[in-house]
Amino acid sequence: MAINTRLRLLYLLHLSNPSSDRAIYQAVYRRRIQRIIELGVGTGERAVRLIEVAGQHLPVSQVLYTGIDPFEARNPDDGPGITLKRAYRLLHATGARVRLVPGDPLSVFSAMANDLGVADLVLIGWPVDRRLLPRATYYLRRMLHDSSLVLLEEEPQPGAAKTVKVLSLDRIESLAATYRKAA
Repeated sequence: MAINTRLRLLYLLHLSNPSSDRAIYQAVYRRRIQRIIELGVGTGERAVRLIEVAGQHLPVSQVLYTGIDPFEARNPDDGPGITLKRAYRLLHATGARVRLVPGDPLSVFSAMANDLGVADLVLIGWPVDRRLLPRATYYLRRMLHDSSLVLLEEEPQPGAAKTVKVLSLDRIESLAATYRKAA
């Protein structure tokens, strides 16, 4: 590995901003993640970095990234975003296999859960209402294998730093069971 590649990786894993993303990059690197699904692409910057880190252990052409986002339909309350066309250009330039799905992330996620395939990492960066989380996990569990990692990004207080929480497979199963009982 070239020195500039090592320095870039060191920066992403330990010095990049926002600091909450560092744990995500570290998990991708440690677990040798290949298949990524992200709910809430935002500006696309984190997606590019996820692909970059995933490409450290395998050819970047083998990295499969799926992004679900409203893109042009994003509300001002949803935070900064990117157009679908620009997101595709940005992410396709990385060399990874990219699939972008426009629409409300939770609705699209539930409608396409079977088509999205199995993921090594599911990153929920979209603001998820706690009442909708059981519904999302009902569909999410279909896309996971035993070593899949599910990360939920949370913003605890306005103006506070975001945090990333791991949703264990047991927790996902219990939330999904809650949804099944309610349905």
